[in-house]
Amino acid sequence: GHDCLLVAPDVRPGVAQSVATSLGAIDPRLAFASFGPDLDGRQTRTARLKSYHPASRAGQGALLRFLRTL
Repeated sequence: GHDCLLVAPDVRPGVAQSVATSLGAIDPRLAFASFGPDLDGRQTRTARLKSYHPASRAGQGALLRFLRTL
């Protein structure tokens, strides 16, 4: 199994929402971290990292802090 879905900043909002909805239906406890679009309706185990770039030190640090909570 997987512990987290990471959404890149260039993923279109419709695609991200569709994937999040599908995977959330399969595993409601799956965590989501999004550097791109907001994942509507996901309140628990979700990190919105939109203000960071995934390759930046700040973005990597924010992602690591989120992953430590899982």
